[in-house]
Amino acid sequence: MSEKQANDAAGQVPEQESTIDKLKSAAEKLASDAEKTLDKLEDKAEETWEKVEDKAEELWDKAKSGELKEEAKEKLGELKEGASKLWDKLTDKFDGDEKAEKKD
Repeated sequence: MSEKQANDAAGQVPEQESTIDKLKSAAEKLASDAEKTLDKLEDKAEETWEKVEDKAEELWDKAKSGELKEEAKEKLGELKEGASKLWDKLTDKFDGDEKAEKKD
């Protein structure tokens, strides 16, 4: 091996170690960032689960008290009223078309 080749080879070893150190450092940072993100996700999941449990409990209490039944009746009444108005509009529209055809 020539002296130049030996120097080149010797020069590459520290460079490789430096690259390895950089990769290790980048991997550690990535792992740290991933851990922080996972912690945040776990916190959000826990908050969401608590909200779902609270909502489920609230709905259960309403169901037991009959409040949901009353709310459903009110909504059904609103839907019936809206459907009736729509039906009236449709029948008025078609009645108007039939009257126009009879005049021709």
